[in-house]
Amino acid sequence: MCYHTSVKTKGNQIAANYNAPFPDQDKFEPIYHANGFALPTLPVLLKDNNDKQIDLIRWGYIPGNSESMESANKFARTRLNAMSEKVFYNSYGETIFTNRCIIPVTGIFESKHVGKEKVPYLIHPKVQPFFNLIGIYHDWEEPSSSQVIRSFAILTGVANEFMADIHNSAKRMPLMIDISQIDYWLDPSLSKSSIKEMMNPCDDRDMAAYEVSRILNKAKIDSNIPEILEEVRNPAVNKE
Repeated sequence: MCYHTSVKTKGNQIAANYNAPFPDQDKFEPIYHANGFALPTLPVLLKDNNDKQIDLIRWGYIPGNSESMESANKFARTRLNAMSEKVFYNSYGETIFTNRCIIPVTGIFESKHVGKEKVPYLIHPKVQPFFNLIGIYHDWEEPSSSQVIRSFAILTGVANEFMADIHNSAKRMPLMIDISQIDYWLDPSLSKSSIKEMMNPCDDRDMAAYEVSRILNKAKIDSNIPEILEEVRNPAVNKE
């Protein structure tokens, strides 16, 4: 799973890294901890009219059968992720074929179970500036106002060895690709078999991790602060 991310950079740096226009880049401020359950708006790279562009899109996929904003928000919190193994066969419909995207993040948060404790970690790239998470997006029209809301879900799969050691309960991870594969992933003509081939756990050679503060897992505390990225030695791990 992937419910917590970090995008600790400015909009112009995201645009430069992906060589794509980001019309709202001046509106974007670094996010130290993006909690998916709060349905935040994050930068997303997609193809619009065959041109790459970065848009601010709401995290939490809203299905087309949502009848109100209330039900849309409820559904979205259960669709922060989309299982790659089921994305062709469930309510996501044709979006895996037509609406694929990239979610650039500078890190992801995950907790390791140590005895009865949950120890939070920040997983980040060793060399590259971003993890290129792959996802799908969808446009939903709110019935009463006709407002169109675009939302996305992060695709997940079986964890690689590095992530399985940290996410040792479910052993899953967000799927990500190398920057050299992005144009291929966004190609709307990609076949089903080619899409499936790309939805595999990434190589873990560019992945590193360290422990962070346990306030990350406390819903009532605002952890979108620079300090959440600082390394912390948690007692539960150090007892081992």
